Amino acid sequence: MITFVTTFKPFLGQFRVIQVNAVRSWIRACPSCEVIVVGDEEGVSEVVKEHGLMYVPKVKRTRSGAPLLNDVIKKAEERANNDFICYINGDIILLSDFPQAVRLAKAAFKRFLLTSRRFDLEVAELLDFTGGDVEKRLLAEVNKRYPNRWSKGTDLFVFNKGLFKEVPPLALGRLVWSRWLIHKALALGLPTIDATPVLTSIHQAHGYGHVKEDKVLKAMEGGKAGYDAIVMGDDYKRNLELAGLATYFSEEDCNFILTRRGPVRPSGLRRLLRRLMKAPMLSPYLAPITLRICRGAIPLRGLRGQLKKALFNLKLMY
Repeated sequence: MITFVTTFKPFLGQFRVIQVNAVRSWIRACPSCEVIVVGDEEGVSEVVKEHGLMYVPKVKRTRSGAPLLNDVIKKAEERANNDFICYINGDIILLSDFPQAVRLAKAAFKRFLLTSRRFDLEVAELLDFTGGDVEKRLLAEVNKRYPNRWSKGTDLFVFNKGLFKEVPPLALGRLVWSRWLIHKALALGLPTIDATPVLTSIHQAHGYGHVKEDKVLKAMEGGKAGYDAIVMGDDYKRNLELAGLATYFSEEDCNFILTRRGPVRPSGLRRLLRRLMKAPMLSPYLAPITLRICRGAIPLRGLRGQLKKALFNLKLMY
């Protein structure tokens, strides 16, 4: 059916609990799926052996140690025995609604990219997914915290094997990489599906002490936390450079929403405005011209930043 591919942080302390929970949930949610783990972090080989997963120890990384998206996808496609791949972050819990969401997408389209917004929860203990009680409790917590099932951030992507021919060496875990996948699928004219209404992707909250970039560590020492510290690092800045116009896209730009009856087109004035604004950014001919025009019309970087912030607040950008 599907081949999961992921990378892990060292199985130490909080991340051992988080990542074992994630693996157990994938196996429970999709028993027929295979799982490929890329990277040789501490404790990975033991977990791979315990759960019968496929293992690719070597992966290309940035100087700070972040795995590169292009190499992870390449290694997955070389070894996957299924026609669809799901890149998923190693801290994401899936529930039993995952396979049905993929089936709904496959029934409607032959080729597509499917993603789902994540729901942040604090999970402090190892979970036993062999029964249904844990899933019911997690789903109840999600529904309580996110009654409208609206959130931001995407940590899983399902796509056809071979869909992405040329992937830039984006650093995983340093933002922007997910925006590139969405932008690329849209630029290819493919159904790009936000499955959040029917797919529950639970992100187990954690710290960022695993990031070893000097600039990020200094930012943390100076009081910044989470993404506010990540954006100070060179990996993030390199991702911005590699992604280009893709940095202006997000799950809000998906051209389909998945419901229990299948994919439907999103509606509303805001969605229409977003599509009109970003249409030139999806054309291989117009995108470079659009970028030059924007920089020429608004030469001051600070002013461009203020405009971006205003568009962000109006939910027309990012």
